[in-house]
Parts: sequence; structure tokens; C-alpha cells
Amino acid sequence: AVPPEPEAETPTLHLDECTIQGKVEVYTDGACVHNQSAKLRRAGFGAWWADGHCCNISLPLTGHLQTNNRAELSAVLHVLVHEQRDVHIKTDSDYVLKGCLKHRFAWAALGWHKVSNADLWQQADTLLSHRGSSVALSKVKGHATALDVCQGRVSARDKHGNDGADRLASAASAANSLPHQVVEEALHK
Repeated sequence: AVPPEPEAETPTLHLDECTIQGKVEVYTDGACVHNQSAKLRRAGFGAWWADGHCCNISLPLTGHLQTNNRAELSAVLHVLVHEQRDVHIKTDSDYVLKGCLKHRFAWAALGWHKVSNADLWQQADTLLSHRGSSVALSKVKGHATALDVCQGRVSARDKHGNDGADRLASAASAANSLPHQVVEEALHK
């Protein structure tokens, strides 16, 4: 007789992620260095599932338009494209949250005219419309402190998740930055 095959183990790649009401929580953030100059500005974005999670990303913003708002929205787009499970995206960006939950409907009805970052908003609208109720979005307090946690203004989980996304976004923005000498020369002209 042939011994039975051992049951395949389910990979445990997501040990520390948090799932609430059937949706995996993902924290997103964008960052931009040298905001004072459009020529020097460089942005990056991050998405954080959990400490050491295989899906965490820290990516530079591509293209010639380098702004914090584009980075914030790019982080959400990355999650919408790459996280196929039901997801709860948590952002510290009012711009992203209000755009996704409210403004995109009016912008679409008006044909996206005079909308900043219309190229990204159109992608967001398509993805959010397609995914429907499998996606939730909410606001978290950015740059929260331990005092904010103690006083109940933010949960410890949300502080930790937003801090993780912020670290990833800041690292991507810094890595995307122009060389220090180039920045110094441009600032002192």
C-alpha cells in the first residue's frame, strides 16, 4: 500500500497582519522631499501590512510630477491593484480619503476637467468601482504620539501601522532624492 500524501501546509506569510470584519488592514502613506522647489521635489510611497510582512512596499514615485498628494494616492492605487483580498485601507490623507469616498463621483460626472492628478483619480475610480464593497477606506491620525494613544485619539494599532507606512514612504522619498550636491547648488543659485 502507498502511504497517503501529507496534507499541504498553508503558507503562513501573514502572521501579524490584522483582519477586521473580513478585510485585511493596510496602512498607506506618501512622502516628498524638497517641497520648496518643483525641480528638486522627489516623492515616494509606502504600504504597510505588518512588521516584516512580505507585501510591505517602499517605492519611489515615477514620472515628472513629484508631489506628496500623488504619492499618497499612488500608495492606495498600489494596494488596490496588488491586494486581491477584501481590504480596509487606512490613510492619514484627507485628500485621498475625501477624493475616494466623495469627490471622485462629481469629478467623473464632470469629465475629470480641471482635476489635479486626474490620471491617478481615474484609475482609482475604475478600481474602486470594480471592487465595490470589498474595499473600505478610513482616516487615521498621522504622526500620532504616545500621548495620542493614551488619550484615546488613536489606537495603538493605528499609530503603529501609520508609523510603518510613514517610514516606508519616507525611505522611498529619500532614496528617490537628487544627490545632495545637486540640491545644494540649486538652492544657492
